[in-house]
Amino acid sequence: MAYVTGNRQGLLSYMGLPASMATALAGQWISIPPTDRGFTSVISGLTLSSALHEVTPAGSVSQVGRRR
Repeated sequence: MAYVTGNRQGLLSYMGLPASMATALAGQWISIPPTDRGFTSVISGLTLSSALHEVTPAGSVSQVGRRR
């Protein structure tokens, strides 16, 4: 089972819910069973591995003294 929550806009754009449903479910936890056709696409964005692929580190790396 996957559990997600979101605002109206997130439910509209990410989940693809109809406007009336997105309005009614905004801010509530939604359970998605593995048998639901959208389950795989939802969980693919919820793992640590997939989340790391969605961010791009910025800035520079520098080495500082050792810490004990």
